[in-house]
Amino acid sequence: MLINYSIYHVANIAGSKHKLIPSVYAGLVIKEQKLSYSGPTYIAIRSGKHDSSSARAHGTDLDRMFQIPELDYLTKADNLIKPIIIQLVDGGPDQNPAFPKTLEQAIRTFKTYNFDAVFCGYSRSSSVSK
Repeated sequence: MLINYSIYHVANIAGSKHKLIPSVYAGLVIKEQKLSYSGPTYIAIRSGKHDSSSARAHGTDLDRMFQIPELDYLTKADNLIKPIIIQLVDGGPDQNPAFPKTLEQAIRTFKTYNFDAVFCGYSRSSSVSK
């Protein structure tokens, strides 16, 4: 899946020296017993001046995704959050599962939502491109 997006208009409103940090979350859906890359996409935009891109920030993004009604078909079954989550990331220390803060965030997510399993994987070639 290739996602092209622009934050040009937002950047002009924020100012020339104000850096915006996008985080892209793409849902993979199983259709006709095959993995489809045409699932929903959630883009969180942070202020590089006031916020940071951290494991906790990505956890907050995940929390927000569970609250968006348009994503219910991806995140919920029978109005309950699905018991297993698989996260594939391509980023630095704020996302890489080899780092302690990322693991701590995965454990927090596991406990908060009472998941049966949380899988965190690292991929050098992401299926989501900026």
